[in-house]
Amino acid sequence: RPEFALVFNRAILTPQVTEEKVVISKEKKICLVCRGEVFGFSYNCKCGANYCENCARALTNLENVCWACDVPIDYSKPVKPFKEEVESVKVEEKAKKEVKNEK
Repeated sequence: RPEFALVFNRAILTPQVTEEKVVISKEKKICLVCRGEVFGFSYNCKCGANYCENCARALTNLENVCWACDVPIDYSKPVKPFKEEVESVKVEEKAKKEVKNEK
């Protein structure tokens, strides 16, 4: 599952979450997404994963699932599981012309 970090209030894709990162997040009370200190308003999942307020709100709008255990963060919103984009290859116009010329 990829991570999203907030930069200038925009979610950007960052490296994948590893089991080690989840353990560190639980032990040190840091946000699983942005790696910042969790204080004040925050979301703490049943599994022990911690999210700062900004990342919890952003994650709720993006996927609405905990990255560690896939449990919905906000049960009043639909869950939008992450789908990896499959890279498709387009045939170039030049290649199409070459095929036509071979006939």
